[in-house]
Amino acid sequence: MKCEEFEREWQELDDSALLSPALEEHRQVCSPCAGKVRDVNLIRWQARQMVEAEQPPERVWLHLRRQLDQQGLIREPGAWPSLARLVTFAWLPRLPLGLAYAAVFFLALGGVLYLRDLVTHVSAPSPAPATAVAQPPAASPPAETLTRAEAVQKAIEAAPPEVRRVIEKAPPDRQPAYVANWQELNPSFTRVDSSINVLEQYVAAHPDDPLARSQLYTVYEQQNRLLELLMRGEEFR
Repeated sequence: MKCEEFEREWQELDDSALLSPALEEHRQVCSPCAGKVRDVNLIRWQARQMVEAEQPPERVWLHLRRQLDQQGLIREPGAWPSLARLVTFAWLPRLPLGLAYAAVFFLALGGVLYLRDLVTHVSAPSPAPATAVAQPPAASPPAETLTRAEAVQKAIEAAPPEVRRVIEKAPPDRQPAYVANWQELNPSFTRVDSSINVLEQYVAAHPDDPLARSQLYTVYEQQNRLLELLMRGEEFR
């Protein structure tokens, strides 16, 4: 048997360690082919001895911590001390392998709780200014109205693309209210955008992780709910 025939028949085996008599005879007399079989069997044996680690290496957590710290996701917030205690470096190593992005889930949970309190807050009617009745209707737009319109336009230009599209589709007379709603919801938009950035990077690095992709879709849905709240916020004023 020639080496080419040995290699071709050997590659067709279901188990490279189970050689036929002819292959075994050639392996015993051919040292290059015997070396190939020995190396492959050693690799297969070492692979069987490997056990999936419960936690990734320490360098993975250090890299994740740096990313979260750069995004400002694990700094101590004044309004959510309990959330800050959850998303800490001491707690992160306890996450299962492949769920390093779970810290972002708690951030999104904090955003949901924040939205709930925000809706409760904006639903309360605000008292009308005491001087509103005493002011006579202006015959022509005063200078401060033009200045306010310019400020609204600048705010629209500074808004994120998804927010800007929503505001620009609104009628001109409702755009100032949308801008005011966005400025009030801006902290929540910032949190959600940071979560999306972290999860998109994780999904790009782990495209086969279905849980990470599902969590990213969840944060996308939260962003859509914020946009809906931006448009409905005028109803609660």
